Amino acid sequence: MKSFLYLFLLITGLLSAAGCSSKQDDPTPRDPEAVVSLQRTISYPSGSLANQVQEYSQLTLQTKLAAQTDGSAQLSFVALGGKDKVILTIAQSLFSTGQTGSYALKNQFDPQGSFSAAYTYYVVNRPGELQSHSYSANHMQGKLTVTSYDTQRRLLSGTYHLVLADVADPNDETLGNSSGLRSRVELVGSFENLKME
Repeated sequence: MKSFLYLFLLITGLLSAAGCSSKQDDPTPRDPEAVVSLQRTISYPSGSLANQVQEYSQLTLQTKLAAQTDGSAQLSFVALGGKDKVILTIAQSLFSTGQTGSYALKNQFDPQGSFSAAYTYYVVNRPGELQSHSYSANHMQGKLTVTSYDTQRRLLSGTYHLVLADVADPNDETLGNSSGLRSRVELVGSFENLKME
């Protein structure tokens, strides 16, 4: 009977020690998964063509949040096999301490804006041949909103809205022809838990 009691106490002690050590050995919780979206709408004020809408999610967007050597952070959203690429650049100091806020796009209309943007639209001319049309912030208006920044995990969340109000139709291979069709391009996106690299 004593040997059974001794064996029982030994097993109980080992189990409780194993339970304590497993709590100490638990890895840090995994970062939540990033969730992103981008919707691009091309509309034609003349009404000559129907609006074109393209939507992307984390399954169809390659995203990256990278710290730059100049103290800025660059957010990139590139459609996999798609036609769109959006690059946003903002000073890390605007969110690094966890503060949130909405920021105006720095452009010819607002040279004091807080972030810059670049947009590239790709047109397939022939199979395997791409032509790109790039737009800088000077041709657009927009807003970037930081909704949260986890300072420990370095996870950024927010939204953005960019508008190219009157540009040549991006689908036109002869872009730049002033007699071509005019269009409005609108980019609306959101991102949650993008990890700073």
